Amino acid sequence: MDEILDVVNEKDEVIGSMQRSRVLKEHILHRVVCVIVKNGNKEILVTKRAPNVDSHPNMIDARVAGRVKEGESYDKCAARELKEEIGAENIKIRFLYKRLYPDAFSFRAVYECIYDGKIIPQLNEVSWARFYPVGVLKVMMVKSNFNPNAKKILEDYFKHET
Repeated sequence: MDEILDVVNEKDEVIGSMQRSRVLKEHILHRVVCVIVKNGNKEILVTKRAPNVDSHPNMIDARVAGRVKEGESYDKCAARELKEEIGAENIKIRFLYKRLYPDAFSFRAVYECIYDGKIIPQLNEVSWARFYPVGVLKVMMVKSNFNPNAKKILEDYFKHET
């Protein structure tokens, strides 16, 4: 079943709703959440996207992310995606910033959280998941088959952290 997403204007105001497949095909402005998951050692969760996902299959990623459904808040979407993608529930998430990523036709709200629990990847979205030190992740961003949207988010995230 095709999800229904909120569509927004250039001020991130909801102006309607539309099927996910149409939003992606027609490059309609919409909302996305990205959660950077760290463990207690300050390592960042890195995943490999499943081969069957509709966006950047088989690419390395380093965020839990998802599109905001119709009527859903950014915060609720972030919590839903954490549960769906890695099996993490009732985690305190911290909002960092939101900005327009015009190349991705979306506003992206970026969060971070600390999670030391068991990672249970949803295999239809994530092939594997493990934590890596930031230095290793930065090398992966350059040398591996890295999701370009995730790379942009992480570059902004690292600037935000300094």
